[in-house]
Amino acid sequence: MVQATQLIAQQMRLSQEMGRAWAGIVYNVKDYGAIGDGKHDDTEALYKVSSLLKQNGGGVMFFPKGIFLKSGHTSIIIPSNSMVMGIGSETSIIKLADAAKSTTVFQIDNFATDVTLIGIGIDGNRANQIEERSYSILAYRASRLHFERMSVKNSYYIGLGLSNCYMSTVRSCSFERSYHCGLWVFSDINEQPYISSYINIDDVDAHYNDLDGIIVDANDVNITNSRFNYNGQDVHGGGALGAAGIYSEKHIKNLNISNTTCCFNTEFGINVHGEGIKATNSTCENNALAGIYIRGGEDNENVSLSNNTCMNNGTSDTTIPYSKAGIAFQQTFGITIMGNICFDDRPDISKTQTYGVESVDDLSSNVHMVGNHLLYNKVEPENVRYRTFSKTIVGNGSPMVDDYNPFAIAIKSTNQAIAAGALTKVLFQTEQKDKTGVYDKDNSRAVIYTAGTYEVQSSIAWDGQAVGNRTILDVYVNGAQKERLSDQTLGGSTSSDSLSSGSVVFDLIAGDVVEIYAYSTNLTNIKPGELSRFVIRKVA
Repeated sequence: MVQATQLIAQQMRLSQEMGRAWAGIVYNVKDYGAIGDGKHDDTEALYKVSSLLKQNGGGVMFFPKGIFLKSGHTSIIIPSNSMVMGIGSETSIIKLADAAKSTTVFQIDNFATDVTLIGIGIDGNRANQIEERSYSILAYRASRLHFERMSVKNSYYIGLGLSNCYMSTVRSCSFERSYHCGLWVFSDINEQPYISSYINIDDVDAHYNDLDGIIVDANDVNITNSRFNYNGQDVHGGGALGAAGIYSEKHIKNLNISNTTCCFNTEFGINVHGEGIKATNSTCENNALAGIYIRGGEDNENVSLSNNTCMNNGTSDTTIPYSKAGIAFQQTFGITIMGNICFDDRPDISKTQTYGVESVDDLSSNVHMVGNHLLYNKVEPENVRYRTFSKTIVGNGSPMVDDYNPFAIAIKSTNQAIAAGALTKVLFQTEQKDKTGVYDKDNSRAVIYTAGTYEVQSSIAWDGQAVGNRTILDVYVNGAQKERLSDQTLGGSTSSDSLSSGSVVFDLIAGDVVEIYAYSTNLTNIKPGELSRFVIRKVA
């Protein structure tokens, strides 16, 4: 049989190989009165060992096989140069007693350095707690922390919280069924140099948490080879649809996600915003909303999404207008989307992933989409909207989808005079998108070849509108008025530019010809450019 001393030596060697420092004596908690039978309260023994670590400049708190109950009014404080070690996360377990006075099990001492927790399990026993909610493990303003081969479950609030910490690693750990999120990495820019920077999350599982798998609110965080699935099980307090596998509330910098899965979450797979965000070789599947969502609110910059697989997302039946695409972005100024596979492989009647890629608003720019495979989505392969300037969209193959879902965008290339008081056909001479050949640019019209339900959008940028000028936009089908897009009285000055726009949905059959007509009470011009545009897409 392997002896405890051998196990301790093995764990120490592993920890030293990882570059973690420790000092002093090995304190077996059973030598200080702990029973570990899951029935007796072991709190006083754990406090004794914690005090010895503090007095002696560090050491090893060793948990042999057993279930060790912790109650008490305070958490177990772990000082610098210390290791908390067990013989396995399913074998050495620290469990909160019913109605524990403090629901934090371990707290890393403020400003501590070189602390390791390895080979232990923590059970927060959340169903039987009544005190203020807190973290199972909390570190504040600490550095060079290492968490390895741990299991943290049933936390009364959050599994592991790293607040204003620095240069730390979480490896081969699991965080499940927390009341809030599995992990939370937080920074306060006013707490330099402790700003939760250079945190590495590797080979981590965060599943079935009530809110998110992990919340990243810090700069310079790497997430690799990890799994954040089935989160958002019970979003407490209402007001939210669900929760994500990976989420950032704050505007962050330099988040790198690679070889990671975010699947079956009740909101987005990944929902983040900031600068320098990268996601590569990751899978986001069967999430309620979009697989990867680069969220607006503050400007996003330098975003790179490459070689990810986003499939069968958008499974929620909510009618709230969130994106249900494979990849979605908004208010992003510099994004490269390259080599991703975004598709819905279910039968047509069961598809929910609307687009392979979607821009959620019209505010992004410097967008580069190259070499993606956007296959078999419910609506279209992509929806990168007309104000998304500086686009490069090439080599995004999905011919079968294009054949099934016609989609065209055309804009004006020249100034056009509109006579006063007469409906006049608008000439959109430049195709921006027309993979299926539905748009006839020579005659400024769309010719339908697949029967179905279509959405028609148009906007007109008027030049020099007078106050009180009435403008109208109409959709004509086969030479006759079909639907009115816009009827408005513009309130600009004679020197100002104004915009009319609208959208309608109706059925068309093969052979129908669709055109846009405009009316103005005064003689005026339609300006060229992307603001004067015609969009038609098949939606069903």
